[in-house]
Amino acid sequence: MWVKGKFLKDNKDKREVPSIKRLLKYKAKEKIMNALCEEFCKSFDEIKEERGIMRQIAMEIFYRLGGMKGGEIGEMMGVDYSTVSRGRKRLREKLKTDKNLSKLTERIEGRLSIRKSCFPFCFCFL
Repeated sequence: MWVKGKFLKDNKDKREVPSIKRLLKYKAKEKIMNALCEEFCKSFDEIKEERGIMRQIAMEIFYRLGGMKGGEIGEMMGVDYSTVSRGRKRLREKLKTDKNLSKLTERIEGRLSIRKSCFPFCFCFL
């Protein structure tokens, strides 16, 4: 990310560089992967292979905080974009009733908070 450090010193420059979003998404993707792996004590490959709540949480976090589209997430996770959509919907339904699950997702989001991680673009996607 030396390019960002060298050429994009302040926030005003971001509007002038259309491809900056792609760079920031890549940075966010890596941070999200690390946070998920730390929280679940599993490798990202294990999370991708897991059918169920871990994968659903990962897809939701990538969508909401990473600013990724369903197709991008599906490609990364090795599933179809419709699987991403259905998984996110199932997670939302479970979050309404399961307080422990809500606390888990809040903990992961806390790992990715603006104070701890520099997500200069996340306010656009929340």
